[in-house]
Amino acid sequence: MKNFFIKVFKEIAATIILFSGIPVLIRFFIAKKKVTIVLYHNPTVQTFEKHLIYLKKKYNLIELKDLTDSIYNNTWANIPKFPLLITFDDGHKSNFKLIKLFKKYKVKPTIYLCTKIVSTLKFFWFKIIDDENKEFLKTITQNKREKILKEKFNFTKDDKGHTFQRQSLSRNEIKKMIKYVNFESHSRYHAILPKCSNKESLEEIRKSKYDLKKLLNKEFNHFSFPNGDYSNREIKYLRKLGYLTSRTCDIGWNYLNTNPFLLKTCLITDSASITMLKAQISGVTGFLRYFKNFGTLNGQKK
Repeated sequence: MKNFFIKVFKEIAATIILFSGIPVLIRFFIAKKKVTIVLYHNPTVQTFEKHLIYLKKKYNLIELKDLTDSIYNNTWANIPKFPLLITFDDGHKSNFKLIKLFKKYKVKPTIYLCTKIVSTLKFFWFKIIDDENKEFLKTITQNKREKILKEKFNFTKDDKGHTFQRQSLSRNEIKKMIKYVNFESHSRYHAILPKCSNKESLEEIRKSKYDLKKLLNKEFNHFSFPNGDYSNREIKYLRKLGYLTSRTCDIGWNYLNTNPFLLKTCLITDSASITMLKAQISGVTGFLRYFKNFGTLNGQKK
């Protein structure tokens, strides 16, 4: 019952945001010329198709390569008006069901993969615990987090389940999707990188690049930060290892002067109604969420 009222309250808030006129102003004065990156995780086919129908009407969908080339070549000539890039984090099993929509609507999204979880029966650590414990475990060092997961939840990062418990994309699914999806790196085990030691952080970034190359026999040069958390150390490692971009969870839009290692995004709830999608794609809900949770006004966690 509590969750129902929270959902209703959020829908009312989204409606108020739309009636304020702010999303329209943002769309025509910011999103018209700058690239909007939206972030999903695990939407259903039904919800995502509704979103795609709306997005195709209001935006011109581009690929990550289009944005990357434009930033590095310092020209916006090949970027259409109202450009939008669709991304997914983690590599959830149900993402495979979306392939028919990618084909139907001629969209090529980027899916950032946790490279030691996909193509295995391993679990995402954040899916075996409740939200309260999950948020706490994001705030402590990786060593402490792994210790608590083992002692309190009887879980280690290399634990495997049965086939029917699979949470991530399989090797065959990834290979079937490669023609319709740009796969990139999201670390190996969804580590909270700023909470890692220097060695742990470097290995998560470096070896995830290697894992993808081994899996698909091609080079991979793009990264997204697990949980959107990063520090200058991670950006230094990414540059050193030859990555071209990294996507954050900082709220905002992207243009020629955007740091390619600090690409901004708009967070989309996987189950969002069209009303909620419109509010979230305006960035307003993201700014409000970060202000509520972190006390910031810049669309960042710090």
